[in-house]
Amino acid sequence: MNAIPRRRRRQAFTIIETVISIIVATTVLGTVISLALAVGRSNTRALVEAPMLNAGGTSVDELNTDLRGTTLVVSSFTASGSTYVSGTSSCALQAQAYNLALGNPIVTGVYDYIGLTYDSTAKQLLETISPGSGSTRITRTNFVMASNVSAATFTYYARDQFSASSASSTFTLSATPTVTPSVYVAGSKTTNFTYVSGTKQITVSGMTSGNDVEVVYSVSPTASSGADLAAATSVVIQFTQSQTDDLGVVRTVTHVAGTRIRNRRI
Repeated sequence: MNAIPRRRRRQAFTIIETVISIIVATTVLGTVISLALAVGRSNTRALVEAPMLNAGGTSVDELNTDLRGTTLVVSSFTASGSTYVSGTSSCALQAQAYNLALGNPIVTGVYDYIGLTYDSTAKQLLETISPGSGSTRITRTNFVMASNVSAATFTYYARDQFSASSASSTFTLSATPTVTPSVYVAGSKTTNFTYVSGTKQITVSGMTSGNDVEVVYSVSPTASSGADLAAATSVVIQFTQSQTDDLGVVRTVTHVAGTRIRNRRI
């Protein structure tokens, strides 16, 4: 007789195979969850930062408009009983008055004043405009230019330009730098200069007679009763906006406004 073949027993997962399968599945699931959470956090961050970027960009444009129309940085001015001063958290600007109804819109001998102030309590960047007599510039008092501002710094820069008379020349700066200046000879930055801190004298070497020499440096808004401040050719305003998202994380965006002021371009 022919032997009846035995039916082969179906093999089940062993314990080791089962454990390995669970580990692989858990790892994949964990990766998917982590990716989903990362995408969620990224979306939450974008929802908070995007409005700050847009609003901050508008604020930067408005600040640059104020700076471009300025003729001078002044120590202070008073408007409506309040005094606005130039410092590290505010600045006082003088601008030429104008009247668009006149044939010549420039109101000779009359100036408008603009005050930009950081209010650390209200966390706002504020603008005050005090027009001079006959000026049609808009009047503003503590107009909010930016909200949710956690920090703001005002820095003032001077820019002097000279012509080299020899390979090594000593120049007198318009103001006293607060830090070591940056020097450019014929458009290229150079380190071939000697500057003694706290003075207005700088000696530049390695030049050719007739080379254009440019010296850029920051100045103090309070030194020499504002004399150094009057030499400022540009103002840089850096401010940071902060806001807490739905996850309780503080998101921050930093903006920088800055341009050379009118009639101070050398």
